[in-house]
Amino acid sequence: MYRVQKDGTGHVYVQYKKLSTEEQWHPQSDERQLEIFKLDDVGCQMTPPGIPNQVHPYMAEEDIQTLMRSLDKKFKLAQFTDECTNWWKEFLASEILGSNEETWPTLNRTTEVDPLSTLSEKELDLIEKYKEKRSQFKEVFTKQGTDRKKYKKNDMVVVKISKTKVNIGEVRSVNGEDLELNIFKRNKGRFTSTDHIVSVKLSSCFATGFQLTNSKNIPSKIKERIAQENLKLV
Repeated sequence: MYRVQKDGTGHVYVQYKKLSTEEQWHPQSDERQLEIFKLDDVGCQMTPPGIPNQVHPYMAEEDIQTLMRSLDKKFKLAQFTDECTNWWKEFLASEILGSNEETWPTLNRTTEVDPLSTLSEKELDLIEKYKEKRSQFKEVFTKQGTDRKKYKKNDMVVVKISKTKVNIGEVRSVNGEDLELNIFKRNKGRFTSTDHIVSVKLSSCFATGFQLTNSKNIPSKIKERIAQENLKLV
C-alpha cells in the first residue's frame, strides 16, 4: 500500500505499508526517505518541465455492464430513491468513462519472423546476461548526502514558520520527527546566532542541511529557492 504525501515546505514524497493492517507508515524518521523526484546538491526537488498529457479514463464495455448489473442489486437492497438510481445510470452511460482506447498503428507482416533469429551468438549471450541482471533485486537510492531527513549537528536548515516566512537555524539535536534549532538572524551583513532555541518538525524544514559561506551568508542556491517560492527570510 502506497501514498503520496506533501510536507509543510511543499516537498513531495512516498510512504508505504508492507501490510494494510500495519499502523505505521514507512519510511519513518530513522529510515531513508523515498523520493519521487531527483534532488539537486542542496536537496531541492528537480521537477520535470512542461505539463503532462491528460489521462482519459477508460473502462471496457463488458466491465461497465457487469458494474451496472451489480448496482441494480445494490439499489434494491439499499432502497435507493428513483432519483438516485437514475443519476447513477446516467453517470455510467455518460462520456466520463471514455471511448475505446487509441492504439499505435501496426505493420502487417507477410511472414512471422523470430526477432532473435538474426542475432549472433555473442548478441544472444549479452541478452541473456542482461535478463539475468534485470531479474536481480537491487535497492536503489539517490546519491549519498541527499537523504532529506538526515540532518547532522551544526547543519544549517531553512524552516518554514508560516505560508510566507522562513527562518534559518543551526541544528543542535535530532529527536525522531523533531529538530532542536538555534535560530540565526542577519546582523550587519552576516548571519549570527541569537541563542534562541526552538523545536520544529522535520516536515517544516527544507530538504538537506547546508553551511554558511565564509562571509557567513546563505549559499546562492538556498537564496534562489527561497525567492522562487516567494518566501521572506525573517
